[in-house]
Amino acid sequence: MSCDRSITFNIFNKHGKPVLEITATEVNGSIVFEVEVVGRGHKADLRALFFNLNDDSKMAGLSVLNTDSTVSDFQTGDLIDMGNGANLQGVASPFDVGLEFGTAGVGKDVIGSSVFTLSNTANNLTLDDIAHVQFGTKIDGISGPSKSVWVAPAAPDAQDDSYNIFEDGQAGLDSPSKTS
Repeated sequence: MSCDRSITFNIFNKHGKPVLEITATEVNGSIVFEVEVVGRGHKADLRALFFNLNDDSKMAGLSVLNTDSTVSDFQTGDLIDMGNGANLQGVASPFDVGLEFGTAGVGKDVIGSSVFTLSNTANNLTLDDIAHVQFGTKIDGISGPSKSVWVAPAAPDAQDDSYNIFEDGQAGLDSPSKTS
């Protein structure tokens, strides 16, 4: 039996409140991201998500598949500004990957969640590629824009349990340990 590796973490604002929940799941050499705005009501609008990769060689042929049509732009390189107000200027250093969500402007649309798949030419992405890297988000809302950054955790590696047990008929049961 095998299980897909996944992590779930929050990006917090400067007041320590969560603003975005991210679940990343490793699937066949790609990473499926589920992102959802939290704690800002129905008027919060996800505008941008930025993050780094640990291994620059995996940037070759990086692409995004977004089946719910919420990603309006995807870029790679040294990114801090996706245009149309989707930026983290003044909050962080440039990132490897940037995604813009929805349409700029009040009343255009409100993106509260998105699901997208990140893949590359080699089809060799894992959660280790985003372990302990900085993520950043720009969220617009009725109380104004919020720019936040956070470091992603590493995914746990499960280890099978292993026990050595004396079985019936095993030699040495009368004296399981040697004292001399």
